[in-house]
Amino acid sequence: RFTVSGARVPRILPCHHTICETCLAGIARADDSSSVAWTLKCPSCRNQTVIPNGSIRNYEVDFRVNRLIEVLARLHQLDMPPGEALRRKAAELRPEVTKSAKTVRLFLRHVEQDAP
Repeated sequence: RFTVSGARVPRILPCHHTICETCLAGIARADDSSSVAWTLKCPSCRNQTVIPNGSIRNYEVDFRVNRLIEVLARLHQLDMPPGEALRRKAAELRPEVTKSAKTVRLFLRHVEQDAP
């Protein structure tokens, strides 16, 4: 389970899979050999990678996952299921989308009328 801070921060591997720091540390120890460079295998695709500068914290934080965690926590505070939040946002945007669609239809009719 990912967290925005602490030991379960989501990190992006070079293969683009996201794994928390704690899990990466466990994998690195399990795959550690007597070589100078520390390596690990992605648990999703098994791609082997060298740990940058020997520290898992040198992998980039997956800010997309962090943002998702924050949004879901906020929805939980509001006691609102994610599907309901999406329905409300869609309803909020519907007038703008409808207006834009009408504008595009009018433009296309105008273009069709002017076509030879």
